[in-house]
Amino acid sequence: MIRKILIAGAALLAMAVSACTTIPSVPAGPFAVGGNQVTLDRQWSDVTIFSPGGRKSLKQLSIDGPLLDNLYVSNGLAPGAYLLKPAKKETPTPTVRAGMTPTEQVEFVTDNLSVLGYQRIEVASLKPGKTANGQQAIRATITAKTKAGLDISVLAQMLQVKDRLYLVMYVAPTEHYYGASLKNAESVMDSMAPTGS
Repeated sequence: MIRKILIAGAALLAMAVSACTTIPSVPAGPFAVGGNQVTLDRQWSDVTIFSPGGRKSLKQLSIDGPLLDNLYVSNGLAPGAYLLKPAKKETPTPTVRAGMTPTEQVEFVTDNLSVLGYQRIEVASLKPGKTANGQQAIRATITAKTKAGLDISVLAQMLQVKDRLYLVMYVAPTEHYYGASLKNAESVMDSMAPTGS
């Protein structure tokens, strides 16, 4: 039932968007968001238009639609920078700090998941992440729920280089969609090769 609701919602959203704008495709191969260089192992769609305050420093990609799966790729965020644009000046979003510990990097991710409207956010596991150029990243598996109670799974990889925080985060409903594109998301994370800018 939940899957049918999501599919129906995604179809309505797609029709509404197609009436006013075109969603560009991003082919397999090298993909860069500023200094965050990754490689996509398959085609995705650029749905950054749905990202809160979509900016050049953050791209939002999807395979099945923004209600079903999302891959966020950020540029290197300097100290004081935010991942998601604040909706109001009175409600600022989390910002990057210089020399963040692994725990603080994970908290930055979970705080931003709260900004996206997710609830009951819990870190399920934390382990070293891979990068294409051998840098030491952090990879976290996180669980959450939507306001409607839908289970959400998240895989995030963070890497801080010269105080800039680089992030790749995959978010999808736990039932079916998370597992369906998890290997694709892991492949993108494994290919991270930040240039330090």
